[in-house]
Amino acid sequence: MKENFQRSLAKVLIHEGGYVNHPSDPGGETNKGITFRTYNAYRQNRGLPTQSVRYISNAEVEEIYRIQYWNKVCGDELPLGVDYVVFDAAVNSGPAQGAKWLQASLGLNPDGVVGVSTMNAVEKANSEQLISDMCARRMAFLQRLNTWSVFGKGWTSRVSGVKATGLAMARETPAPRFVPTIETAPRAMPDKIAKPAAAETIRDASAGTSVLTEMANQLMPFQDYSKLIRGVVVALILVAVAAGIYAYWRKYRASQAENATAMADVPEYQEKI
Repeated sequence: MKENFQRSLAKVLIHEGGYVNHPSDPGGETNKGITFRTYNAYRQNRGLPTQSVRYISNAEVEEIYRIQYWNKVCGDELPLGVDYVVFDAAVNSGPAQGAKWLQASLGLNPDGVVGVSTMNAVEKANSEQLISDMCARRMAFLQRLNTWSVFGKGWTSRVSGVKATGLAMARETPAPRFVPTIETAPRAMPDKIAKPAAAETIRDASAGTSVLTEMANQLMPFQDYSKLIRGVVVALILVAVAAGIYAYWRKYRASQAENATAMADVPEYQEKI
């Protein structure tokens, strides 16, 4: 995983140690696991002069490990734990060899290149079983080297530690991300709320008043032509006024009734003795 690079690198550097120039080490002069040849090839590609690997900077160490090892085994795409185990193997024995142990453990033809076929197989594999199998193959390989008598004890300790750490990583479960939620459940309300009969009466009376007023307005222009029409207009106006007064009275009575009901629902206060 991409997020696991920094942690994996820190684990790798524990095993790699500091500056070493052991005569039995085929890699020659190394510092933090980076050989003199690898370091100066990196510097030459950037137009920098060669120098002893003793003087390598932390930024150079991180970039070299990412480019030369992590990226070559597709560390960003490998599962948690498997990424670290393959990465450490690539650092210790070369990216191609690390990839071959991965592929052989997956039952593939080991060509040393982590590609689409390898990644498809990784997705279907059990990470813990894959880690155990890879470390077993790595140990068998190291035991066959001529320098086993010199470095065998250190290699055994390293691979055992890598296996334990890789398995622990593979068993990790990402903590759930807390996402605050807003309660959206509807409030408990009655299915139906009965409308007071008085309210219906008031609404009907108001509607009737509006109709009568509209009729009077329609007849108003013709009142000068007929006494009958004039009388009808006056009657409609009087009826509309009466209806308005009636509606107002009903509204007042309904309000009084609601207040009385509300007061009845309030429990009477009694002082405790």
